[in-house]
Amino acid sequence: MPASAEMHVSDAPLPLFGHTDILNRVHVGLQQNRLHHGWILGGDEGIGKFRLAQQIAAWILSVADDNSAGLFEGEAPASLHPSAVPVDGEEARLVFGNAHPDLLVIQPEEDEKNKSGLIKTEQIRKLPAFFAHHSARSKWRVAIVDNLDVGLLDNVLLLAKQSGMDSDALKTLIDEGDAAALLMSDYQKAAELNIKGSPSWIMNNGRQELFGNVGYRILRANIKEVLSKPGYEASWC
Repeated sequence: MPASAEMHVSDAPLPLFGHTDILNRVHVGLQQNRLHHGWILGGDEGIGKFRLAQQIAAWILSVADDNSAGLFEGEAPASLHPSAVPVDGEEARLVFGNAHPDLLVIQPEEDEKNKSGLIKTEQIRKLPAFFAHHSARSKWRVAIVDNLDVGLLDNVLLLAKQSGMDSDALKTLIDEGDAAALLMSDYQKAAELNIKGSPSWIMNNGRQELFGNVGYRILRANIKEVLSKPGYEASWC
């Protein structure tokens, strides 16, 4: 093995225990080309959430540009289970060493300006610029935001206040349940219209469904055709 590809025992990541359900879900999601763009890993401290995120990152960053082959010695990563990623592989080595050019890890930074130990707004603002660039080694870019206490309401309100938001008004909205009700309403409408993702365009009484990043001219042509036809005739689009 070349010296550049060596991994010392002390540098190797800790073993990953459990989390089979999540690993199965991301595996199936990639196989079906329906992998969600964002995941929230919640749970008690010490169960390996960050280690799990690294495992998924190492797996997905091994997908080749043409999505037909990976870096698993001839086996496509879509068929190889995420739990089987070799930790001494090239992509995994870079991920676990936090040196992969297509991986951004954001963690709380304690210093004189940030004694709270929470992730600051300035750190989160790195995300848009990171995802705006093309991937360097594969077809994906992955960001891991690691904060053990981000799920606590008090810390969420503190982050909102630090960002210049009205934390009292935000707490009122959370307590009254309006935001959750609107979200559930959106889910219900999506199920009724059979919408599987975003963005989706449903037109012509449900006979037309455009999904994904559709160009403006395609939308314009479809809408113009629907508007120009009598109500009793089906459009050509």
